[in-house]
Amino acid sequence: MLAVTNPMLKRLVLEDIVERIDRGGIDSLLECGLTPDFIDMIRRRPARDLIHIASIGQLQINVSLEPGKVVSHLK
Repeated sequence: MLAVTNPMLKRLVLEDIVERIDRGGIDSLLECGLTPDFIDMIRRRPARDLIHIASIGQLQINVSLEPGKVVSHLK
């Protein structure tokens, strides 16, 4: 896992979660381990709250990367 440390990227990840909720992608979020309570809470927060929490240094967001797929797309 790669730790996301850039506040802008953290905010984009949080915004992507909200967009997935709005598009009906709740099942995929549940499969990733997000709880229904978390999904409901983040869906109802204003954008300024996402900006604020993304700037908190202690907020840990991790992403996974498949290097093999990246390399295959570069060829």
